[in-house]
Amino acid sequence: MLTIYLPLPDSSLEGEIDRGSGVVGASDGEEATIFYEGNLYGAANIKNFADRVHIAADRSLHHAATVARALVDEKELLEIGFWDDNAGRAVILPECLGDLADWLDVESVPPSELEATAGHYVERRQIKAALASPDPVVRAQAKAVTRARAASPEIDSL
Repeated sequence: MLTIYLPLPDSSLEGEIDRGSGVVGASDGEEATIFYEGNLYGAANIKNFADRVHIAADRSLHHAATVARALVDEKELLEIGFWDDNAGRAVILPECLGDLADWLDVESVPPSELEATAGHYVERRQIKAALASPDPVVRAQAKAVTRARAASPEIDSL
């Protein structure tokens, strides 16, 4: 899992990374390699903070060549949580929700901002909810989908 960061207020990064961007990375204790996404061009598939984090995380995980990458002093970053790629969810530390709200320029962060909207993430969350359903028919259908996915290599596994 990748760490989600925000530039600290008044740091040099705050002026380099657009407010509201998703910022992820990994640190060695002194420096962090970060990737970020601000959706400067208004891509229709990037609808919320989690989508921006997802794009940044994907760049990091695939070592993508991008200008939205930097090696920075860890002292310029605030660690606010982590990216759960399996669930497509930005997991934010409760004590950092206010910092994220400030970064996003909202009064409070709605839960919908923290869940990526890409189809495969939505489907995974729906299947997980169905597997936990009290309705045995719904659970059986979800199990059948899970088995079909496991048997078919061209379908993403849960």
